[in-house]
Amino acid sequence: MAEYVLLSTPLIAICALRLYWVPLLVCVAIAIVLPMLPRPQLQFTMFTYPFLLKGSYQYAGSMRTLLIPYLLGILSSCMGLLYHNINITYATLLLFVYLLGFLICQPVRKSHLMFYSSPLRMIHLQSIYAVGNTFALLCPFFAILLIHKADALVIGEVVMIYILATLFLFQSELIRYFKIDNPIVIMIVLSALFMVDAVGYMKTVMIPLAAFTTLLLSFMVYSKYSA
Repeated sequence: MAEYVLLSTPLIAICALRLYWVPLLVCVAIAIVLPMLPRPQLQFTMFTYPFLLKGSYQYAGSMRTLLIPYLLGILSSCMGLLYHNINITYATLLLFVYLLGFLICQPVRKSHLMFYSSPLRMIHLQSIYAVGNTFALLCPFFAILLIHKADALVIGEVVMIYILATLFLFQSELIRYFKIDNPIVIMIVLSALFMVDAVGYMKTVMIPLAAFTTLLLSFMVYSKYSA
């Protein structure tokens, strides 16, 4: 109550000097009564993507940030489909995958590692999350691509994009365990990995390199935490 009275002192003083008795009484009444009123408990729930695999908390947290851009990306892709500009779908899909990978790639806390019985179990779960969540998140984009043109070439592109996006998000999860605190370094590393995966889409000969990079990161994480 004292804070409210103190804050209203200038108004009370002005009203007293100008002999505005009614406003003065109103100011005093508000300063006394307002602190006594019950304060409503406002709760705001941040929504996330509902079709993620259970237990993939890093994906859920990242999608709380990316949910609106994700929905806008799907809307833009639908507009591109209507106006025969399917390149919008490819662009928004690639941008979304990169941003999601960057948000996922946050250094892990030491307490986080206690939830896994072994490093191999940890890596196995992250691979499952990458496979399942990539499919769940990219399904709308894949549907738009197939609606535009459902031939063998497009189906092959969809499969290739899914494989490379899964590898990239799995790589992003693995990078977390190196505990890189500098976001600029994280961005440089992820951009390099993303470029390798993107080139794999344009030249299939690069896909083995992307797979080898993923296996190498898995081995490095396993070696780091099994010692």
